[in-house]
Amino acid sequence: MILRVVSPTHIGSGDKLTRIDYIHRNGKIRIIDYEKAWNENEKIRKMIEAGRFDPRMASNYYKYEVDAFCKPEGDILEHIKILGRPYIPGSSVKGAVRTALLWKYLKDKNLKVKSKEELRRVEKEFFASHSGDLMRFFLVRDSKPAEIESLGIYETIILSERDRQLEEKALKSGRTLNIYTESLKPDTKLEIDIKVNNKNLKDWMDKLSEFSKFVLSIDRKFFEDRNDGRFDRILKFIDEIESKLNSGRILFRLGFSTGWLWKTVGSLLTREERLEIAKKLRLSRKFGSDFPKTRRVIVDYEKSSRTYKWLPGWLEIIDS
Repeated sequence: MILRVVSPTHIGSGDKLTRIDYIHRNGKIRIIDYEKAWNENEKIRKMIEAGRFDPRMASNYYKYEVDAFCKPEGDILEHIKILGRPYIPGSSVKGAVRTALLWKYLKDKNLKVKSKEELRRVEKEFFASHSGDLMRFFLVRDSKPAEIESLGIYETIILSERDRQLEEKALKSGRTLNIYTESLKPDTKLEIDIKVNNKNLKDWMDKLSEFSKFVLSIDRKFFEDRNDGRFDRILKFIDEIESKLNSGRILFRLGFSTGWLWKTVGSLLTREERLEIAKKLRLSRKFGSDFPKTRRVIVDYEKSSRTYKWLPGWLEIIDS
């Protein structure tokens, strides 16, 4: 099978690039190789020995270079890699499928989960009722790595509801909280091996697609109800995803910044029920008219204008 990246997708390695680790120049980000610079440049060696690291001085010594679709002003979260090349872990795909299967089971039985105890009971009821853990029959290997050039640097911002309006989440200083990531670029293709050894899983792609349609409809309403013109491009993107899903193509979300609705079965709850459960479980410090009250979007600077363009983490499965 092939995974095609539809919107910038970040799966974190747990590491980050600080301001001394990279330099932004001519629409590119260079990741500095200080070890190589130390070995080959005496001036830089003395600089490092003095406890100073200047990416401008070491810019000719770099590990790799990728396209920058923003101008980072802080740390960059690194995408997970193997031997220096980005990939998608099989566990991330398996987790997304597991959530969709449980969601479909609950939906067909007209059940809702409102506590951690109920969730554990339902998970045991569904997954352990098929000759042990059902997911052990769903085998997913890590994808084959993509080329390093498949990564780009993107800016994510958090839109948070306040008085039924969406505002960019800000730091105490008043500046927007910008999150910079190494993400797989749209149209990147990664080969992945998925094997299903249980008849109860044969329609997993249909269930995954149904889950995507349902949760995306909640995202659509969230933006439509709060749209003052700023979210026209995001709604157009949602239109494009819905059109693909309705034509029978298999799309889903995973990775960083997808959000609570995509990683749980909470989308089966009404808006009022989501708020009730979120308050009961203390899932947030502040609440709006819905839960979750935030959405993360990726900013595009095409033609020098700043636009909310993508919901991150969308992938398409192409059954090859």
